[in-house]
Amino acid sequence: MVERFVAAINDRDVAQLSALMSDDHRFVDATGAVHEGRATMTEGWKQYFASFPVYRIDAESTVASGSAVMIFGWASGTARADPGGGRGQSWRFPAAWKGIVRGGRVAEWHVCGDIEPMIRSMGLNRW
Repeated sequence: MVERFVAAINDRDVAQLSALMSDDHRFVDATGAVHEGRATMTEGWKQYFASFPVYRIDAESTVASGSAVMIFGWASGTARADPGGGRGQSWRFPAAWKGIVRGGRVAEWHVCGDIEPMIRSMGLNRW
C-alpha cells in the first residue's frame, strides 16, 4: 500500500493519492504541521504539485513492522516559483517518511527532512 502511495506521489496522481488515503488521513509535514482529512490532503497535494511540479521520492531502503512502514531516501523537486533566475530552482535532500496503514488505506503520512533547500528554491529564507 505504501509503495503505491509513493508511486502516486512520483506520478503526481492526486486522484490515486486520494483513493489510497483513509477518510481520517493524517499528514505531518517536515515542519511538524499536522493536516487532517482526505479532502484536506487531496487539496493539499494539488497545491503542492502546483508549487513543485517535479517532486519525487527516491527510496533507498524500507523497513516495515506491523502497520508501520519507514522509507529512507531522497526528496527532490523543482520549485515553480522563480526567485529571479528565469526558471525554478531544483533541490534534493535526504529524507524519511513514515506511513501507517489501517483498513487497507494510508491513514498517516509523516515527512522528515531538512526542507531548507526547498525553501531557498522558492527565493525564501525561513530565518
